[in-house]
Amino acid sequence: METVRNFLNKLRWDLKYQEHEYSIAYLDRIENVEVILPVVEIIDINQTHLTTNKCVLCQAGKIFEIEMYTYIPFHRIKKIYKNSKIVYSR
Repeated sequence: METVRNFLNKLRWDLKYQEHEYSIAYLDRIENVEVILPVVEIIDINQTHLTTNKCVLCQAGKIFEIEMYTYIPFHRIKKIYKNSKIVYSR
C-alpha cells in the first residue's frame, strides 16, 4: 500500500493530477471528528507530517477556521478524496 506522504507528493508534483480536485480527511485529536482540508491548503510535506496555514478548531460541534500554522501527522490522515469520492483510505 502506498503511504500517505507518497500519495500527497504525487498530487503536488505530478502534472497529471489536478491538486485542486483533492482534499484530505484527518482526525481531530481533541474533538474526535473528521476534518476535511483541501490539498491546495498544504504548504509543506515533511517526513512525518504536513504543514498548512489553516487551523480548524472544533468547539461544541461547530467548526472554525483561523489562519495559523498547523502540523498534521500522517498517521491522523484517514482518507483522501477526489471531488468527494474516496481515492485513498486506511
